[in-house]
Amino acid sequence: MRVRSRSGPGRRLEVPAGARPTSARARAALLSRWQSRLSGATLVDLFAGSGGVGFEALARGAAMVVFVEEAPAALAALRRNIAGLGEGERCRIVRSRLPRGLDRLEPLLPGGATLAFADPPYGFPGWLSLLTALASLLAPEGELCVEHGRRDEPPFRAGTLVRVDSRRYGDTHLTFYRHERVSEEVSRSETGTGS
Repeated sequence: MRVRSRSGPGRRLEVPAGARPTSARARAALLSRWQSRLSGATLVDLFAGSGGVGFEALARGAAMVVFVEEAPAALAALRRNIAGLGEGERCRIVRSRLPRGLDRLEPLLPGGATLAFADPPYGFPGWLSLLTALASLLAPEGELCVEHGRRDEPPFRAGTLVRVDSRRYGDTHLTFYRHERVSEEVSRSETGTGS
C-alpha cells in the first residue's frame, strides 16, 4: 500500500499479514472531506493495522497521530512504517484491545482528538461500547469516522455522538459522527434556521 509523503513521492507501507487496509478510494474520500480540518489536527487511528489513514493525515498536515492496535504483527509493522517515514516525533502507539483501554488515551489527548478513525474487523460486535467510549475522547468540535461493511450497522446514536453522514465505496461504508450539540448547530446553519 502506498501513501503520500511530506518529503517527496509516495512511500510504500508494510502491511501485516491478514490486515484489510482501507482502500485507496475510501482513504482519499475520507481525507478530502477532512482536508480543511487536518492542519494542526490530532488524529486517533483505531484498529490501525499498517496505519495508512494516519500516515496520509500526517502528509496532509495533521500535527500528531495516535495509533491504537493490539496485534503484535501490526504493531511491529507500524513501528517500521513510522521509522521508514521518519515520523517518530509526530506519532504515538498505544497497544490496547478495543474498546477496553480507551481511557489510556486521555493523557495523550489533553484537548481531545480533533479527528478519529476506527476500522474494526467487519462483523465487529462492540459498536455501541466503542462509540460511547470514543465520545469522551473526541474534542467538542471533532468528528469520528468508522469504516464498516455493508452488513454491519453501527448505531445511530452512542453517548453524546450522533450519526451525521454515511458514504459507500463498493462494499466499504464510511459513517461519520459528531457530538449531538454540534450536529444540531451545523444542521441549523445549513438550513438557515436559528433558535
